[in-house]
Amino acid sequence: MNSFFYFLFFYIFCSFSYNNEVLRDQVEVVVGGNIVLKSDIDFELNFYKNQNNLSFEEEKTLRDELIKERIKNLVLVECAQKDTNIIVDYLMVEESLDRQIQQSVFQAGSEEILVNELGMSIQEIKNKYRPDMEKKILIEQYSLLLLSGVNITRKEVELFYNTNLNLFSSIPPSYDFSVIELSAELGPQKKNKIVGFLETLKDSINNKDDFVFFAKKYSEDPTAKTNGGFLGFTKKGTFVEAFEKTAYSLEIGEVGGPVETLFGIHLIYLDDRVGEKIKPYHILKRTTPGDEDYLLTSSVADSLVFLTKNDPGMFDSLAVNYKKRGSLNSGVYFDISLENIPQVFISSIQQKEEGEVFKIKTDSGFYLILINKKQSSFVPNLDNAWVQIKNMALAEKKQLFLNNWVLKKQDDINIKYFNNNY
Repeated sequence: MNSFFYFLFFYIFCSFSYNNEVLRDQVEVVVGGNIVLKSDIDFELNFYKNQNNLSFEEEKTLRDELIKERIKNLVLVECAQKDTNIIVDYLMVEESLDRQIQQSVFQAGSEEILVNELGMSIQEIKNKYRPDMEKKILIEQYSLLLLSGVNITRKEVELFYNTNLNLFSSIPPSYDFSVIELSAELGPQKKNKIVGFLETLKDSINNKDDFVFFAKKYSEDPTAKTNGGFLGFTKKGTFVEAFEKTAYSLEIGEVGGPVETLFGIHLIYLDDRVGEKIKPYHILKRTTPGDEDYLLTSSVADSLVFLTKNDPGMFDSLAVNYKKRGSLNSGVYFDISLENIPQVFISSIQQKEEGEVFKIKTDSGFYLILINKKQSSFVPNLDNAWVQIKNMALAEKKQLFLNNWVLKKQDDINIKYFNNNY
């Protein structure tokens, strides 16, 4: 994989233009308060052109489709921003960014490879794509709301299958495997030092102004420099469990914590409460591990390999538990084709036998992998691949529903084209 792939990975799935200071001849279309630049479309178009030999007409058609897709997404953003049931806060965005980055690291094989290919540090990646990720979450939440009632019948699945037989000529080899991701964690002494610092800070806070001052000065939440650690007026279910439990236990004007989450260690200030909604601020200190922490993690990994090498049930259970505890890439994976397996894993997965457990070192820790099943290539039908075909049919139905809904909604949103072809 090269940097172009990684950049596109972020760019296509969470890319929106929001800089209003652009020249007229750079603008492709304006949707409400959002701008799509010609360079945005050109970037995606060039990617597809590099992968395929497109004729002039095919290129023109593809460009139109890319513009329509951008418009659809921005219509959803506009509607989601007006819907009071849709709430996106800093921690939700941060968690999604972390998940996206971890998935990219997983695909790349290591954090070092990803950083080198993109030419940006992890923090720079997060800073660059944070506004885009917020809009991506808005789209996801609003789409889920719109599509919650869309279901599919067996007859519709059969029709989809018979209409699209060309899609089912052959399924490539796939693998079922389980992953335990062991991230190196900050040692107890260093963690206690951070907790001690926050405890001292907490003792120095007498009011909201003090908290905001210290948030701007000490918080490692990158937005705190401007917003003083403010996280919005949010409802239950918005934050990760440990943070939310502390935040909702506070009285107005009270400081809580230190409390640890997967983002780091926080102090929390409750500014206001209205029913089930709260208005919290936070100060965040991140927990970055050192060399000795990696050695300890390696020892833990070796112990788990020894304990689970003859017990796949135990391994799968641990993989699920690690995921629940916030290890985003841990879990049990089914029907994963080689093209979707990280390059660093492929040779091992191909060479290892079913039931084998092996360890792979990364920049952030270790992956333990158990091969559960190897599936040879086969021709799918409604008997041997019902679930996959049903999911494909349902996805198509939902996409058509969403496209039609957006098409009708466009009449209510100011859309201005700067291309004479529209």
